[in-house]
Amino acid sequence: MVRIGDWITMDKFGADGDVIEINLATVKVRNFDNTTTTIPTYSLISDSFKNWRGMQNSDGRRIKRFLLIKAKSVKFIENSQLDYFKTIQNITPYINHRQLDIEKYNTNNNIDKSVIINGRNLTNLGLFRNILKNILKNIQE
Repeated sequence: MVRIGDWITMDKFGADGDVIEINLATVKVRNFDNTTTTIPTYSLISDSFKNWRGMQNSDGRRIKRFLLIKAKSVKFIENSQLDYFKTIQNITPYINHRQLDIEKYNTNNNIDKSVIINGRNLTNLGLFRNILKNILKNIQE
């Protein structure tokens, strides 16, 4: 089930990395932050874990990173800003599609848009997420 060099994930023990040693009683895992986790061998039989060997063999990638975003920086996009963002070719189709969805929702539900908080709106966070998605998609190609 597990070989040295396999990438395994076992949340119960905080293990997320490569198996570096297998003994009769323990399995040592070097996590991606270079910490070492020791797992009882019996736990690999009795509990569930993920072995990412198949993904590694298929040349897939998993990038695990976090991105800190200040909550105060998330804002609704105003029409003047929207005109500027539409000049960015990678996100123009996304903006057009989302605008249609949002307008349809707000119209169908009789939302009073005189106050910006009412109904659905585009946010800078949603656009940022779409830009990152496009960047990652283009890297794969």
